[in-house]
Amino acid sequence: RLDQHDDALRVLRLAVRHGFINHPDLATRSKRFEPLQGNAAFQVILTEIEPRWRAVIEWEAGSEG
Repeated sequence: RLDQHDDALRVLRLAVRHGFINHPDLATRSKRFEPLQGNAAFQVILTEIEPRWRAVIEWEAGSEG
């Protein structure tokens, strides 16, 4: 949401509560979240979801073999 960072963060927090934890998309890939990169609250969200994301990746790697 252009120039509506508080609203964007609120929606993102809601999405995370409902299971959206795609850390790479949020941290580096998505142009949608680029305006929030320097925002402290956005960085907190990234820090919170990164371990969950890594756990999913590790679980998937273990389930393949």
